[in-house]
Amino acid sequence: MYTALFEIHRGLSILGCITTVAWAVAALWPSLRAQRRIWKPLYAAAASIVGLAGVFGLILAWMGGWLTFFFPWIGFAGVWLHGMAGVRGRRAMAAGANGTLAACLFIQIVTLIAIYGLMTVKPL
Repeated sequence: MYTALFEIHRGLSILGCITTVAWAVAALWPSLRAQRRIWKPLYAAAASIVGLAGVFGLILAWMGGWLTFFFPWIGFAGVWLHGMAGVRGRRAMAAGANGTLAACLFIQIVTLIAIYGLMTVKPL
């Protein structure tokens, strides 16, 4: 059971990175940004998939006795930072602040890549 949950968590993490990059492209590309039907589902998918990866990470931390280790807390902070940067980026896009939008999208992508890298090198 633990192995299956671990693989689900890993798959959701990879999908979260992919959907976040797709959301970033749709938000920064001017012709795609004007079409709400493209960027809105990508934003929702990125937020929900990263949230699900966080939920499965919480289950794994509880089942595997990882709560006393440092790695789950890094993951929780990463999911929170991804969400906060996403909300601020979406608000910046609505306000037309391209610089803030680009910074928020950069924070989202770098956070996910860094967290994924740290979780890959941790001991099992």
